[in-house]
Amino acid sequence: MVVFGIKSQKHHGYYMVPTLEDIEAFNNNKTNAPRTLNCWVTPMLIMPMEIQGLEPTEASVGNKVSFSVPDKTGANIKGVVYCGEYAIAGAVVSDGTEVTITDTDGRYYLKSTKTNQNVFISVPSGYSVKNDGIWPKFYSKINSSVAVTDQVNFELVKNDKTDYVVIGMADVHIANVREMPRQYHDNFLPDITKTITEYKNQGKDVYVMALGDQSHDLYWYDTGGIDLEGSKEYLSRINCTSMFTTMGNHDNDPYVPNDFKAENRYRASFGPTHYSYNIAGTHYIMLDNIVYINDGGKNGTLGDRTYNTQVAADQIAWLKKDLATVDPRTPIILGMHAQMWKTAILPSGSQTPSLRENLSNFSDLKACLDGYSVTILTGHAHVNSSSRSGDIIEYNVGSAAGRLWESGQTTRAGNHICGDGSGGGYLVIEKKGTDFSTYYKSVNFDKSYQFRTYDLNNSHITAAKYCPKTSESVLKSSIDAKFLKGYDTARSDNMVRINVFCFNEKWKIKVTENGKSLPVTRVNGYDPLWTISVPCMMLNNRQTPTSSKLPTQTSHLFDVQTSSPTSTLVIEVTDEWGNVYKQTMTRPKELKIDMN
Repeated sequence: MVVFGIKSQKHHGYYMVPTLEDIEAFNNNKTNAPRTLNCWVTPMLIMPMEIQGLEPTEASVGNKVSFSVPDKTGANIKGVVYCGEYAIAGAVVSDGTEVTITDTDGRYYLKSTKTNQNVFISVPSGYSVKNDGIWPKFYSKINSSVAVTDQVNFELVKNDKTDYVVIGMADVHIANVREMPRQYHDNFLPDITKTITEYKNQGKDVYVMALGDQSHDLYWYDTGGIDLEGSKEYLSRINCTSMFTTMGNHDNDPYVPNDFKAENRYRASFGPTHYSYNIAGTHYIMLDNIVYINDGGKNGTLGDRTYNTQVAADQIAWLKKDLATVDPRTPIILGMHAQMWKTAILPSGSQTPSLRENLSNFSDLKACLDGYSVTILTGHAHVNSSSRSGDIIEYNVGSAAGRLWESGQTTRAGNHICGDGSGGGYLVIEKKGTDFSTYYKSVNFDKSYQFRTYDLNNSHITAAKYCPKTSESVLKSSIDAKFLKGYDTARSDNMVRINVFCFNEKWKIKVTENGKSLPVTRVNGYDPLWTISVPCMMLNNRQTPTSSKLPTQTSHLFDVQTSSPTSTLVIEVTDEWGNVYKQTMTRPKELKIDMN
């Protein structure tokens, strides 16, 4: 390598000219190829990266900012990225279709179809943007006419924090039904406020990734209903540093039978449906993986609200361009609504779930992510489930609403759980630079609450005990036998069942009885707490539970054979980060709606 006279604005030093071997390494996508500030140097010429489509460097301080940005032939969006009085070079700007990078004057240009109706900055590491309340000002709406040139400037604020917190919050389903406003304000909001406040008191920023279904389209147009704009007002009460959102199927306009047009109210309230940003060396991506169909929808009439779970081709094309600006060594956290993989279920005879693809164009998305270390956060299923393939792990996060605010109603159990028995809640990611650890936070419980235990000798579900206003025959005819399996007859086999909400293959479970370690067997099954909290309560109120009110099959259940019906068990669950969660289980233990 030899010294070449291109001065670095960031390091105030000099960059090196790559040798032919270095150039070949870069062309072969090797990670040790050298970088320059805004270009790659070849033996023949210096070309801007935005022309070559190559990886940029980190954003860096450029020249003093000037807001006078001359027009450029063919570009109809232009602007400058700056922090204080200085331009920011190497920042990524996009209209959701095209991607470009700012020069040393912080200037960018886009030739845009203006289809997505906005332009945004992929906020670079080391910076943040100003907020409107909790809503980061990383995007701007633009003129719809391609003949008009928009100038959009982005102001950055220096942010050198490397330790921070991200909360993955899925499926809040804000709607004026099932006592949601009361449950939200009495339970969910105080819980997440307490969590966020504790981290803020440690000097940490707390970012919320809202993973879709912030609203519930079925109830938008009801008298007294809460629409998408109303749900944003509810979310604004969460005291986070910034909130980033993506769309769910219930965030589409149910009067509109067209995916793109059904998203317009979302764009008007929340901004881009797909975008990226960076925090302290981690690249974040938000995608919309719902293609809304909604046959029969028209003004004043709800459609059938059908949809496909896929990342549309235009987003895949944008994602490739976005990732071209990201060093493959950079960790990625991807947020979207529907799961990448279906809920983890054990094949017959196996203790390890099989990977079952959920997205209709799964291979297209996975091909984009191959070669990166990716953590995916999703919702939609209202359960906790984890799937892993190589360097990609998905945390399918339990719903903030439990299962549509069902169990917390005063006519039901008054608790807050999902259909798989997980507590309704959210995932907390503690970031330390590019390293992280996670835990699931159940509403109204301490963060140490990661599992629940059942004494199956005392988990017999009968009409007399759990829905006395109905009969045993009605109970068994209303709740299919598969949902009651293991709970429909009295047992005396001294079996204990453990529901470990966020279990994945890197977790460990140890159960001891009188100092002796017991074998633990993973099983598919149904959580009994949901059954007595919702369908049994409905039967007791002379209501017939539909299929959506029945429990959800899960494989994060574990059976332990004990030697006595009254022995005390010590249960230790160790997560993938080495955190140990311990409970002492005293038996007999009754199955009841307020159990821990």
